[in-house]
Amino acid sequence: AGLDHICVEAAEERGIRIRRAAREAIVKSVADYLLSNIIFGLRNGFQNVGVPFPGASWNLTWNADGVDLDCSKIGFVGMGAIAEETARRLRSLSKTCELVYHVPSGIRSRFEDGTYQMHHVGIADLLSTCDVIVPMVPLTPSTSGLITYSSFAMMKDTAIFINMARGKVV
Repeated sequence: AGLDHICVEAAEERGIRIRRAAREAIVKSVADYLLSNIIFGLRNGFQNVGVPFPGASWNLTWNADGVDLDCSKIGFVGMGAIAEETARRLRSLSKTCELVYHVPSGIRSRFEDGTYQMHHVGIADLLSTCDVIVPMVPLTPSTSGLITYSSFAMMKDTAIFINMARGKVV
Protein backbone atom coordinates (compact mmCIF):
# COMPACT_ATOMS: atom_id res chain seq x y z
CA ALA A 1 0.00 0.00 0.00
CA GLY A 2 1.03 3.58 -0.46
CA LEU A 3 2.11 6.05 2.17
CA ASP A 4 -0.33 8.83 1.31
CA HIS A 5 -2.33 8.22 4.52
CA ILE A 6 0.77 8.44 6.76
CA CYS A 7 2.50 11.66 7.77
CA VAL A 8 6.01 10.36 7.09
CA GLU A 9 7.64 13.63 8.17
CA ALA A 10 5.94 13.52 11.60
CA ALA A 11 6.88 9.88 12.06
CA GLU A 12 10.53 10.58 11.18
CA GLU A 13 10.61 13.53 13.62
CA ARG A 14 9.65 11.05 16.34
CA GLY A 15 12.27 8.52 15.24
CA ILE A 16 9.71 6.15 13.71
CA ARG A 17 11.00 4.53 10.54
CA ILE A 18 8.38 4.04 7.83
CA ARG A 19 9.25 1.32 5.32
CA ARG A 20 7.45 -0.57 2.62
CA ALA A 21 7.27 -4.20 3.67
CA ALA A 22 8.17 -7.02 1.29
CA ARG A 23 7.91 -4.85 -1.81
CA GLU A 24 9.96 -7.24 -3.91
CA ALA A 25 7.77 -10.16 -2.83
CA ILE A 26 4.72 -8.80 -4.63
CA VAL A 27 6.31 -7.51 -7.85
CA LYS A 28 5.94 -10.73 -9.85
CA SER A 29 2.42 -11.45 -8.58
CA VAL A 30 1.19 -7.95 -9.42
CA ALA A 31 2.94 -8.10 -12.82
CA ASP A 32 1.12 -11.39 -13.55
CA TYR A 33 -2.19 -9.82 -12.52
CA LEU A 34 -1.57 -6.83 -14.78
CA LEU A 35 -0.40 -9.01 -17.68
CA SER A 36 -3.57 -11.11 -17.49
CA ASN A 37 -5.71 -7.95 -17.51
CA ILE A 38 -3.82 -6.54 -20.50
CA ILE A 39 -4.28 -9.68 -22.60
CA PHE A 40 -7.89 -10.22 -21.48
CA GLY A 41 -8.68 -6.59 -22.26
CA LEU A 42 -7.01 -6.59 -25.67
CA ARG A 43 -9.17 -9.54 -26.70
CA ASN A 44 -12.36 -7.85 -25.44
CA GLY A 45 -12.64 -10.43 -22.68
CA PHE A 46 -14.29 -7.98 -20.30
CA GLN A 47 -17.20 -7.57 -22.74
CA ASN A 48 -17.68 -11.36 -22.82
CA VAL A 49 -17.88 -11.89 -19.06
CA GLY A 50 -21.21 -13.51 -18.33
CA VAL A 51 -21.82 -14.76 -21.86
CA PRO A 52 -22.88 -18.41 -21.49
CA PHE A 53 -20.62 -21.06 -22.96
CA PRO A 54 -21.45 -22.68 -25.21
CA GLY A 55 -24.12 -20.38 -26.52
CA ALA A 56 -25.42 -18.83 -29.69
CA SER A 57 -23.01 -15.92 -29.44
CA TRP A 58 -19.93 -18.14 -29.19
CA ASN A 59 -17.87 -19.38 -32.10
CA LEU A 60 -14.74 -21.48 -32.47
CA THR A 61 -12.47 -18.46 -32.12
CA TRP A 62 -13.79 -17.81 -28.58
CA ASN A 63 -14.99 -14.44 -29.78
CA ALA A 64 -11.33 -13.47 -29.76
CA ASP A 65 -11.84 -10.24 -31.61
CA GLY A 66 -10.04 -7.16 -30.40
CA VAL A 67 -6.36 -6.44 -30.78
CA ASP A 68 -3.71 -9.14 -31.03
CA LEU A 69 -0.89 -8.64 -28.53
CA ASP A 70 1.64 -8.68 -31.39
CA CYS A 71 -0.11 -5.70 -33.01
CA SER A 72 -0.79 -3.70 -29.84
CA LYS A 73 0.74 -0.59 -28.33
CA ILE A 74 0.99 -0.62 -24.55
CA GLY A 75 1.92 2.46 -22.55
CA PHE A 76 3.07 2.73 -18.95
CA VAL A 77 2.89 6.02 -17.05
CA GLY A 78 5.71 5.52 -14.60
CA MET A 79 8.38 2.87 -14.81
CA GLY A 80 8.94 1.26 -11.43
CA ALA A 81 9.67 -2.35 -10.53
CA ILE A 82 6.17 -3.66 -11.35
CA ALA A 83 6.02 -1.86 -14.70
CA GLU A 84 9.48 -3.13 -15.59
CA GLU A 85 8.58 -6.72 -14.67
CA THR A 86 5.36 -6.47 -16.68
CA ALA A 87 7.29 -5.11 -19.67
CA ARG A 88 9.78 -7.97 -19.37
CA ARG A 89 6.95 -10.50 -19.37
CA LEU A 90 5.17 -8.79 -22.27
CA ARG A 91 8.37 -8.79 -24.30
CA SER A 92 8.82 -12.51 -23.67
CA LEU A 93 5.35 -13.11 -25.14
CA SER A 94 5.66 -10.75 -28.10
CA LYS A 95 8.65 -9.38 -29.93
CA THR A 96 6.47 -7.03 -32.03
CA CYS A 97 4.07 -5.32 -29.63
CA GLU A 98 5.06 -1.70 -29.14
CA LEU A 99 5.95 -0.81 -25.55
CA VAL A 100 6.25 2.84 -24.54
CA TYR A 101 6.49 4.67 -21.26
CA HIS A 102 6.25 8.16 -19.83
CA VAL A 103 7.94 9.27 -16.65
CA PRO A 104 6.38 12.46 -15.29
CA SER A 105 8.70 15.35 -14.53
CA GLY A 106 9.91 15.30 -10.97
CA ILE A 107 10.13 11.51 -10.88
CA ARG A 108 13.48 9.99 -11.60
CA SER A 109 13.32 6.70 -13.45
CA ARG A 110 15.90 3.98 -12.97
CA PHE A 111 14.65 2.58 -16.25
CA GLU A 112 16.97 2.86 -19.23
CA ASP A 113 15.43 3.91 -22.56
CA GLY A 114 15.64 0.98 -24.98
CA THR A 115 15.34 -1.76 -22.34
CA TYR A 116 12.86 -4.38 -23.55
CA GLN A 117 12.76 -2.39 -26.81
CA MET A 118 10.79 0.38 -25.09
CA HIS A 119 11.09 4.10 -25.55
CA HIS A 120 10.01 7.22 -23.70
CA VAL A 121 7.17 9.30 -25.18
CA GLY A 122 5.30 12.39 -24.09
CA ILE A 123 2.15 11.89 -22.07
CA ALA A 124 -0.10 13.23 -24.87
CA ASP A 125 1.39 10.78 -27.37
CA LEU A 126 1.00 7.89 -24.95
CA LEU A 127 -2.62 8.75 -24.13
CA SER A 128 -3.68 9.29 -27.74
CA THR A 129 -1.99 6.33 -29.42
CA CYS A 130 -1.89 3.38 -27.00
CA ASP A 131 -4.27 0.43 -27.01
CA VAL A 132 -3.58 -0.10 -23.30
CA ILE A 133 -2.70 2.65 -20.83
CA VAL A 134 -1.39 1.76 -17.38
CA PRO A 135 -0.59 4.49 -14.84
CA MET A 136 1.81 3.11 -12.23
CA VAL A 137 3.18 6.16 -10.46
CA PRO A 138 3.25 6.75 -6.71
CA LEU A 139 1.07 9.49 -5.26
CA THR A 140 3.17 12.63 -4.90
CA PRO A 141 2.34 16.32 -5.23
CA SER A 142 3.45 16.16 -8.89
CA THR A 143 1.35 13.08 -9.72
CA SER A 144 -1.85 13.95 -7.84
CA GLY A 145 -4.48 14.51 -10.54
CA LEU A 146 -2.07 13.47 -13.30
CA ILE A 147 -4.81 11.64 -15.23
CA THR A 148 -7.85 13.89 -15.67
CA TYR A 149 -11.07 14.02 -17.65
CA SER A 150 -9.15 15.65 -20.52
CA SER A 151 -6.68 12.73 -20.42
CA PHE A 152 -9.54 10.31 -21.07
CA ALA A 153 -10.82 12.55 -23.89
CA MET A 154 -7.44 12.18 -25.61
CA MET A 155 -7.59 8.36 -25.59
CA LYS A 156 -8.70 6.25 -28.51
CA ASP A 157 -12.31 5.06 -28.23
CA THR A 158 -11.02 1.49 -28.01
CA ALA A 159 -8.31 2.18 -25.40
CA ILE A 160 -8.13 0.02 -22.30
CA PHE A 161 -7.27 1.90 -19.11
CA ILE A 162 -5.93 -0.20 -16.22
CA ASN A 163 -5.31 1.93 -13.14
CA MET A 164 -2.45 0.54 -11.09
CA ALA A 165 -1.66 3.89 -9.42
CA ARG A 166 -2.98 5.36 -6.19
CA GLY A 167 -6.53 6.66 -6.43
CA LYS A 168 -5.74 10.39 -6.36
CA VAL A 169 -3.44 10.04 -9.39
CA VAL A 170 -6.56 9.52 -11.52
